[in-house]
Amino acid sequence: VSTKSLLQIDNCRQQLDSVLSNIGRVKQNALQYFDSADKSMNSVLPISELGAEKSLDKVKAAKESYEKNLETVQNEMSRINVEEGSLTDIDKKITDIENDLLKMKKQYYKLNYNTC
Repeated sequence: VSTKSLLQIDNCRQQLDSVLSNIGRVKQNALQYFDSADKSMNSVLPISELGAEKSLDKVKAAKESYEKNLETVQNEMSRINVEEGSLTDIDKKITDIENDLLKMKKQYYKLNYNTC
């Protein structure tokens, strides 16, 4: 029984190591996506500066830049949403591991402290 329990606990530890690795990956990806979106937003002229512009060609160029950067931000938002889905999967995995550990705890107490 104790060897089986140790193997189960070791399996839970390995699963938790995997979960921690996945959390780190999600964090890095999210930071990268936020950084990319932020850079894209900061690369366009502020609207206040654009309002003072007298050249139609410059305003059209700014419009194209805004559209391109909006597309970039939307793409990064989609990627962030995918990572959010990954967090939901990670949360479920953590809950499953927690439930497994609680079952093992109950079995341990039942075997070692059952006075009936």
